Amino acid sequence: MRLMMRSLIECLVAYVLYAGTFVSIAYADNTGYLTNQPAKESQLSGNANLIKAVVYKDIIEKQNHVTGTNIFTLYCLDEDKSESHLLSIFTNSVPRIELGTDNVAFSKYTMTDKLTAKPAKLFWVKIKSISDHSAEVYVGWRTGARSSENFLYKLRFENGRWIIAERKETSIS
Repeated sequence: MRLMMRSLIECLVAYVLYAGTFVSIAYADNTGYLTNQPAKESQLSGNANLIKAVVYKDIIEKQNHVTGTNIFTLYCLDEDKSESHLLSIFTNSVPRIELGTDNVAFSKYTMTDKLTAKPAKLFWVKIKSISDHSAEVYVGWRTGARSSENFLYKLRFENGRWIIAERKETSIS
């Protein structure tokens, strides 16, 4: 099942279109559209990957707007290598975006890009709940032990796409 969903998501990513925080998808049923059928476990798994893509894109765009792109040379997504489809939404990104922390050096208070010796930032997404028409997601970033920000995102599925309905800051340090 995992391999089937992974290849399904890799196919879907080619059809993902971004406009602000909206994501249009062609879902992998025979018609190319989502139906009003109750979500099956495989649909929820596919939705989880699409939700992660929407939320990662939003949080990273917000951080680039706030801090600019010249401070950090590396953004890391706290995902394993099997989630490589997430990287396709950040082609030619500055700073560069990688999965995991292989190129990060950790010190007592900071994270540093091993390749450039400049600061790195780690982003994470954890889905709290998901149904066929709504989701709640914990999201955050950190640059070390004393610098982080966490959010609760609420999303809804509307007109064939996941939309960020609410973004609430839950903590900052």
